[in-house]
Amino acid sequence: MTRPATRPAFLALLLLPACATLEQGRPVTPQRPTYSSDTNTTAEGTTELEAGLAVSRDGDFSSPDTLKYGAGARTELFVGVSPFNVVERPGDDGVGFGDLQVGVRHRFWEGDDGLSFAGRVAGKLPTADESEGLGSGEPDVLVAAIAAQTLGSATALVGYYEYGALGDPSGGGAIDQHAFALAGSHAFDQRWGLGAELASIHSKGSDVTFTTWYGTYAVQPSLVLDAGIAAGLTDDAEDLLFQIGMTWNFGPVGQAPGRTGAR
Repeated sequence: MTRPATRPAFLALLLLPACATLEQGRPVTPQRPTYSSDTNTTAEGTTELEAGLAVSRDGDFSSPDTLKYGAGARTELFVGVSPFNVVERPGDDGVGFGDLQVGVRHRFWEGDDGLSFAGRVAGKLPTADESEGLGSGEPDVLVAAIAAQTLGSATALVGYYEYGALGDPSGGGAIDQHAFALAGSHAFDQRWGLGAELASIHSKGSDVTFTTWYGTYAVQPSLVLDAGIAAGLTDDAEDLLFQIGMTWNFGPVGQAPGRTGAR
């Protein structure tokens, strides 16, 4: 069984941080590599890229990328896609472009005690090739409620619930999906941090529960690298998934290269 080479994509990911040192943006708001997201949003007027690679022990591969824009002090617009995917299956593996996701995340409330609430709405457009096993071929709508609590300046806890109306390939109408997640993270200093998440996703005939453990390293405030591993806890979950990636804030839109602008 022949697999497409993934080395070029991996090398490109390693080279991006070197390019990022040419220009510093605003402090990043990483949402990867967990399933849930917190209440932080991209700094107003700036763009942020989340890019990564994920490889399962079974040989599946994806390259999830998300481009985010701070549309307001508490509002973020985003578009995400995995441009290259490999899905293990009998015979030839499924290879190709993933589904496109677009959406908005908004922080509704934040208090002086570190408690905040946000909502997230996203739509999946079926751009992946269904015949290659890369997607359902149907659109999905996902709506999430998020609560976050910061403890001091180093520790954060997140509670996440998401309802999904998934397109049914059989034409039987929407399939209900419910996802729950609890996540926590701790920054040891201005560089190093650790995080963990327990997530469970339920839909018709599927029970996917897994835990994710990851570490982060801040090259600079505008560039954070991450690496983690997700372990499945149910039969429907991926056994092991290895992840590596980064979050990079480019700074204000239209800013000239090499200039940091006002802080």
